[in-house]
Amino acid sequence: KIVDAFDRKRTAEQNLELGAVKFKLDLKKGLNFFIDNGFVECDANQIALFFLNNKDKLDKTQMGEVLGKEPDSAFIKKPPDLDPEKGGPGFFLRILYHYIEALDFTGLLFDEAIRLFLSGFRLPGEAQKIDRIMEKFAERFTLQNPDVFPSADTAFILAFSVIMLNTDLHNPSIKEERRMTLDSFLRNNRGIGENGSDLPEDFLAGIFARIKERPFSLKEDDAAREKAAETIESNLNIFGDNGGLLGAGIFGTSAEERKKEKFLKEREEMMAATEQLFRRRKGKAAKAESMTAGVD
Repeated sequence: KIVDAFDRKRTAEQNLELGAVKFKLDLKKGLNFFIDNGFVECDANQIALFFLNNKDKLDKTQMGEVLGKEPDSAFIKKPPDLDPEKGGPGFFLRILYHYIEALDFTGLLFDEAIRLFLSGFRLPGEAQKIDRIMEKFAERFTLQNPDVFPSADTAFILAFSVIMLNTDLHNPSIKEERRMTLDSFLRNNRGIGENGSDLPEDFLAGIFARIKERPFSLKEDDAAREKAAETIESNLNIFGDNGGLLGAGIFGTSAEERKKEKFLKEREEMMAATEQLFRRRKGKAAKAESMTAGVD
């Protein structure tokens, strides 16, 4: 019996590794593999918990894609009226809801709550997907910390701003003199409090200082950076300090340019999304004031 139990455990571990590979290559095929092999049922809550329990074994990019999928996306196409919890339209949105509901942000600093949240997956590049994911985060944080923000709307806008700050301070493609300063961070977040008020300056300054000292980072990114550093050091030893023709010329520059172009595109999308959020919020505030004046 002990041998049988050991064999079953080893088989399960091997299947989990195989499933992780399938999931990385194809999101839906990977999920189907986990379902077919008994790791999880086709159930939004179970899959959300499966992601949380195995976040260090599954591909972070694919998990982000699952959590950010369009609100009406279905995992099982027919019948069209299938329960969203069981794979019908809205299935992936339900996974997002259950994923966030399983997290506890009570008593955490705002940026530390974001850090915890983003440790399990990689945010998608599209602004609309980031919007959906961070909106649910903001609602959860505000619910569990009602004394921090007047509304989830404020938490939502600041969460976007904090993510942009992290990118701006720590992306190697940005020159030091062009990085965001504390003054610009404070300026960017003016008027996002209740009725257009400002959040406390020391509150925002604390966030800025902690993000500057310690960026948001995934474990796999840290490992990749260490490996890249080792590779670069090895190449320098082979080709000399300038990397020779291969090190500094054909591959190095083009790869850096592609990386910079991708970053700038994502940053522009996030900037545009944030501006839309500010306009939308100010529009709501103006409408509320108008209604209040009318009542008076």
